[in-house]
Amino acid sequence: MSRKDTLRFLAAMVLPAMAVCVVSTLASFNLAGEEEVLLALLVVLAWFVIAGLRAIYALLRARWRLLPRRAAALGIAVLLVHPALHSGDLVHLALLYPAYRTRIAANAERPLRFPWGEARASGAWGPMETTLLYDDTPLTAARIGEWTHLPDGRTRGLRHLIGNFHLEWLAERLD
Repeated sequence: MSRKDTLRFLAAMVLPAMAVCVVSTLASFNLAGEEEVLLALLVVLAWFVIAGLRAIYALLRARWRLLPRRAAALGIAVLLVHPALHSGDLVHLALLYPAYRTRIAANAERPLRFPWGEARASGAWGPMETTLLYDDTPLTAARIGEWTHLPDGRTRGLRHLIGNFHLEWLAERLD
C-alpha cells in the first residue's frame, strides 16, 4: 500500500468520527442546536452509505485488493463514531478543567456545582438546565442513573462523566 493509499485509508476511518466529535462538543457548549446535530449525522450517514456502496462495488468488480481496505475502513469508522457521539461533554470538561480545578481547590463545599448551560427543548422535554457536579464523596455516586421527579413537575437526572465529575439535568416534561 502506497503512502497516499495509507493516508486515504486513515482519513476514511477517522473523518466521520472527527465530524461527530466536533458537533458533539459544539452541542455540549450549546453552540449547535438540533438542526446542526441532525445535519452532521445525516452527512455521516451519507458517508457510511457511500463507503458501503464502494465496498460492494469492489466486491462485485472482483477488486480483491481494494475490498479489505474499504471494508476495514467502514467497520472501524462505525466503531469510532459511537464513542465520538458521547465525547462532546468530555472535551467540554477538558477545555474548562483548569478553571474548575482552581475552584475545587479553593472551595471545600461538596458537591460543588458549575453551570454547564441550558439546552434547547428536545422531543418530549422542555429546556434542560445542565449542571456539572464535582463530588469526591460517595453521595453523588450512589444517585447515578436515577431520575427524580420533583414537586414542581420537573425531572432531575444524573450521569457519571469521568472521575468525580457528574452531569445533572433538570428538565420539564412537555407531554
